[in-house]
Amino acid sequence: MALTSSSPERPITYKWSSLPQELRLQIFGYVAGQRNCRAIGLNRFACVSSEWQDHFERITFRRLLIDNSQLVTFSNVTEGEKAVRLSYIRYLCLRIKLQDYDYPECNKEESIATIKCNNRRFSDSLIGLFNVLCRWEPSNDRDTGLILDITAYSPGDNNFSEEASLEYAIHNNFQLEEDLESSLSIRDFIRINALRRLCDPGKNWHRPKTEKGLRRLQGTPLELSTTKKFNQVPIVHTLWIRHQFYRGIDEKSLVRILRMALTSVVSFRLETFGDWTSLILRLPDHIRRFSLNLVSRSLAQSKTAFIDGAPEQPKFLAEKAHHLVALCPPGGMNPLHFIQHLRKSQQYQELEHGSKLEQLCLEGPNKAYGDAVLFQGQLNGLLEESAVTARELPNLQIMEIWWHNGINACLFRYELEKD
Repeated sequence: MALTSSSPERPITYKWSSLPQELRLQIFGYVAGQRNCRAIGLNRFACVSSEWQDHFERITFRRLLIDNSQLVTFSNVTEGEKAVRLSYIRYLCLRIKLQDYDYPECNKEESIATIKCNNRRFSDSLIGLFNVLCRWEPSNDRDTGLILDITAYSPGDNNFSEEASLEYAIHNNFQLEEDLESSLSIRDFIRINALRRLCDPGKNWHRPKTEKGLRRLQGTPLELSTTKKFNQVPIVHTLWIRHQFYRGIDEKSLVRILRMALTSVVSFRLETFGDWTSLILRLPDHIRRFSLNLVSRSLAQSKTAFIDGAPEQPKFLAEKAHHLVALCPPGGMNPLHFIQHLRKSQQYQELEHGSKLEQLCLEGPNKAYGDAVLFQGQLNGLLEESAVTARELPNLQIMEIWWHNGINACLFRYELEKD
């Protein structure tokens, strides 16, 4: 019903229920747009009515960053009928706060007691999260699940290292693809955080770092401290362990988590510093897409470890590749050796329809950069070998070969065009 006023200065008002649905959605979009992609403050609009609640909770729950201290609250807001909120989540980061440390502990390695305490927090946090996520019941085909990002840190890391503080802020500022247009560029983000750090620097940044202090900052890989069986959480379709998680997860514990709880994960993104050869051999069969990146454990070094690694690594990864749908090998691995092993191993795979690989992304050679003739020869050799290999992979649709030196970059792309 429209309510009109005899006064020309008073605007005409309408009952909310009388507005067309298209107009109501436009109003919702305007309100959400005024609060930027972070959805800060939108929770108060969810209190207006059930219609407003349904709309704005889909935004506020879309991307969640949860500290382990907030798991009880997260459980309470997704109990019973409220478990439908789990279907709104697209990305969930569990950030586990480990035991704090201060000076002079920052120059000592982690004690056995600290390691055990951190492992208990890690295990209890995963159990608490999985107990909540297992409540998910998809209501329709659009309830596809979520991306789970696991990380852990100690507040002492940020107080001891300026680099760790910046990486913590970058991880905290993660954006989904649809948020990019309304987000700060990475350059502006780093500039703003640099100003913030000048005003509020960590209290131990000025102290020189000892060898033991650097090992303390890197931390000890976390292990499961329980033999209890985890609940399966089919809501998780993608697992990320990013390079900001410096200490990482012990290989045996990681495989156990994937095999016992994250049994529906089909995509796995791993950024690690360790020897990944044995992990490749133990990856569960339900993982169909795998992205692996080697990073340095030292915050003072480059993030990517440009090393060829053990000779058997390209061979093992090539054999695993035939059982995957998509693969992005680490940039530090020799791409020519990998592509040669990929073609040779294709001949011996006992697969009904040959290799399953559909998408492959490689990083080109970097060692010869500076010698133009040698570099061009290596690049040409890689492209020729890749073309031959692509023809022998029956399901391959896309192959990309990247190269960059931090300033310049190029991309070669092979794509199968169907008739």
